[in-house]
Amino acid sequence: QTLNISLSFCARFIIKRIVIEKKQIAKTMSETPRNLEGYHQSMPTIGETGTNGRDYVIIGQHADWPVAPISLTIETVGTRDVAKETHDFMCRGWALADGTYDGFVKLENDEVEVVKIQITTVF
Repeated sequence: QTLNISLSFCARFIIKRIVIEKKQIAKTMSETPRNLEGYHQSMPTIGETGTNGRDYVIIGQHADWPVAPISLTIETVGTRDVAKETHDFMCRGWALADGTYDGFVKLENDEVEVVKIQITTVF
């Protein structure tokens, strides 16, 4: 009898947790993406440029993010760490082309924010 009650309780708990998680994911995915801008560096360089690209994405001013961003994932491209620089959160080391990219920013509290990134070439 006790085992049946425990199993029933566990099953209800697990189902409730799954429903909550699905609602959180649906809310995140249905939110309007935050627009970010980034830049493709087209100027030639002298010497080695390293294994990562020279392009970067501006994540935004510190005050615009109540919870600090820790990484940026660009779909079909990859993931990079976000750095807290003097005025903005920045994500460097990309090799990107002009265009619009979909992605998400992971926050310190493990939540994610959907983003749309517009990359522009600078000369």
